[in-house]
Amino acid sequence: YAENSHLVSGDNVARSAENVSHIDATVVGVSAAGAGGKGSAGVGVAIGVSLAKNLIGWTLGGTREPTEVLAYSQNSSIQAGGDLLFTSVADGSIDAGLGAGALGVGASRKAGVALTVAGVGADNRIATLVKSYIDDDGTTGIRAKSVSLSARDDSDIHVIAAAASLGVAFGNKAGVAVAVSVTVALNDISNEVEAYVHDVASFMTTEGDVRLRAETNAEIDAFAAAASVAIGVGGKAGVAVSGAGAAAKNVILSKTNAFVDQSTLISAGGVDIDALATSQIDATILSGSGSIGASQTAGVGASVGAAVARNFIGWKPGGDTFDHTTDDSLATIPKGKKIKVLGGVYDGDVYEFIGDSQVVYEHTNDERLVMLKENTRVKVGEAIYRFAGKAGTKDLSKEVYETNSTNSTDWVLIGESDLSGQDFGKRDLWKLVLPDTIDDAATIQAYVQNSKITAAGDVTLDAEAKETVEAVTIAGSVALAGSGKVGVALSGAGVGTENRIRNLVQAYVDSGSSTVSANNLRITAHDDARIKSDAGAASVAGSAAGKVGVS
Repeated sequence: YAENSHLVSGDNVARSAENVSHIDATVVGVSAAGAGGKGSAGVGVAIGVSLAKNLIGWTLGGTREPTEVLAYSQNSSIQAGGDLLFTSVADGSIDAGLGAGALGVGASRKAGVALTVAGVGADNRIATLVKSYIDDDGTTGIRAKSVSLSARDDSDIHVIAAAASLGVAFGNKAGVAVAVSVTVALNDISNEVEAYVHDVASFMTTEGDVRLRAETNAEIDAFAAAASVAIGVGGKAGVAVSGAGAAAKNVILSKTNAFVDQSTLISAGGVDIDALATSQIDATILSGSGSIGASQTAGVGASVGAAVARNFIGWKPGGDTFDHTTDDSLATIPKGKKIKVLGGVYDGDVYEFIGDSQVVYEHTNDERLVMLKENTRVKVGEAIYRFAGKAGTKDLSKEVYETNSTNSTDWVLIGESDLSGQDFGKRDLWKLVLPDTIDDAATIQAYVQNSKITAAGDVTLDAEAKETVEAVTIAGSVALAGSGKVGVALSGAGVGTENRIRNLVQAYVDSGSSTVSANNLRITAHDDARIKSDAGAASVAGSAAGKVGVS
């Protein structure tokens, strides 16, 4: 770069800046546990977790501090006998592979218990600031055969994240298996790329063209999967519960500008101002869950699979205005309340409650004598319990709320007391709050503003954008139960997908104080935005029993 200088050269004057940042991360967490015996119970518990935070241009605390790649002249005069060339290039990439697995086996002559949990969390972010520019021309101006200012950013994130859990339990009396897998991937690219001439009073090429080119290429390729299987086999009771959830949130926010502002240019050739941007998100989110419960007396299988994909180009969900966060507890959620989500795939989003006022709980457990009716809800610490006993007056401070207690048959745990238990994916209850302004829109601009251009050749301004979102979201669930007497199988699967693109593509010469004198003037703005989304969910439940089968 040149600052507060006067450069004279009989040849070319070239300035270039390049940054190549690459993160290659592989994180695997695997856990296995087995227990068996002749005693009362064999319990196997396994937890496998894999977490990674990969940041380029961000601090660990979550503050955006973009990587700067600059080739420029600031308050300087340049006299070149050859060409004047400023080039800045940023190449940032993150390749992340994360896996977690958990295997638990419990076997006993009486009761076998297996509990397995596998979790994967990936947070990948890239932020860059790439500029090639001339700002203020000093005392004698800018003069060269030709001038080329070029700025380009190539940013890409490739992530594969998968979690799998298997729980198997055998017992002569009871076999109970629980398997849970969760995968969450958050990916973010935000870049600013500019090539410009600003506040230059004397700018001249003696033989060739003036070329300004800003180019952005951003890509996110995300694969997130979760799978879980639970098998419970027992002589009297076989119970298997399985759950799998996979989610990804991908955001690309780019600003690509090439322009001349508050300057006077004279070109012996043409003037070419180009702003080009390509943004692509490919997301594949898969979730599968299966459970098998078998017993001579009672077999129970329950399974749930869920997959969520959220992809945004030029949108930044969330906002600074909200009433509460998901860490807060509310007895009632009134219509119109705005809640900011903390953590997970909805982190930072703000949702407005659009349903009828919703009662979360009527009482707290520090209250004394209270007349309770069936289904009355009580807040106990960070949990909500529903009253399922006989109506009457109760001292809530002395009640036993633990659902696994032999002294408590009146209370059923139904959820958490804070707002994190809300399902913000329910469109009939919650509306995502999106910005009112276009500040976060993907901007692609080629323009002349408050300037005078005289060219012997053509003056062309081109702003071109191409954005693509392709998402595949699939969830599956299978629950099977078999028993000589009673078999119960419950299965559910759900998917959620949200894809948005918002661009501001402009090519213009402002109609105010700008004038252009050229052989031809061509101004083109083109936007090609495409979204393709495939989503599917399948759920199967089957039961076979000698007396009663439910599925």
